[in-house]
Formats: sequence, C-alpha cells, structure tokens
Amino acid sequence: ETHTRLISSVDTLQWQQLTSKGGKGRGASSAPSARRWHTLTPLSEGSSNVFLFGGYNGGKEPLGDAYILNLGTKAVKYLFILAILAFLDTGSWNAASFKGRCPAGRSRHTMTEIGPKQLLLIGGYSGTDETYKEMFILHTGTN
Repeated sequence: ETHTRLISSVDTLQWQQLTSKGGKGRGASSAPSARRWHTLTPLSEGSSNVFLFGGYNGGKEPLGDAYILNLGTKAVKYLFILAILAFLDTGSWNAASFKGRCPAGRSRHTMTEIGPKQLLLIGGYSGTDETYKEMFILHTGTN
C-alpha cells in the first residue's frame, strides 16, 4: 500500500511529493493508519518529536489513538505535511500514552503544546453530527 506525503523546505518554501511503502522500514509495526483531519503537534522547542492524535480514516467513528514521531535531524530543516499519513523512512513512530482519562476519538480538533509533557486539546467532531465543546489538558510521557 502506497501513502503520499508532501515535504516543504522552510528555507526555500518549495514543495516536493514523496512516497513510501506502508508497513516497511524501521518502526513499521507501530506506525499509525492512514488518516485525515488529525493533529500533528510539534513538541518542545529543540525536540525532534511531533505528536499525532485522532483523525478520520473513512470509517464510522473518528480515531482516538495517539503516536509520537521522532523526525531525527530532519525536524530542524523541514516541515512535514502528511497528505495521507504514513510511516516516514527518516523517522520512527511509537504509540503514545496519556496519564489519566483519554478523550474520545475525534477529528477536526486542535492541539497545542502548553508546557513540558502537556498538550491542550480543544473541540473536534464526533463523526455523528456532534461537535465537541470541551477542552482537555493531556499529560504525556513524551519528550
């Protein structure tokens, strides 16, 4: 199965389409499924990690899983926009966990890092014509 991703150099603002094969390469067993309407949040300045949460994969329910992608040295040079999320050969995926209650699966939400190991999740869509009007502060074991 081929997934598509786009890469943009923040130095030149030029876009390039890249492809990779799903299920191959380092960390493939813990790579997330293809999705859209998810969040991909950069973590802590100087870190090479980004935090993925939720999204929609075409099923009836939105996704509620979470992953951390370590981009290695690429994080400093490039901004990755994933058109259809796939394992990046230049990084490694790991399933993420939360301390306390995990929010319900959702898509079309927003997420921002507000402190070390703390992410603010706001709103989202339930997949059943319900818009979530809630906020969560997620405590992660990242960084």
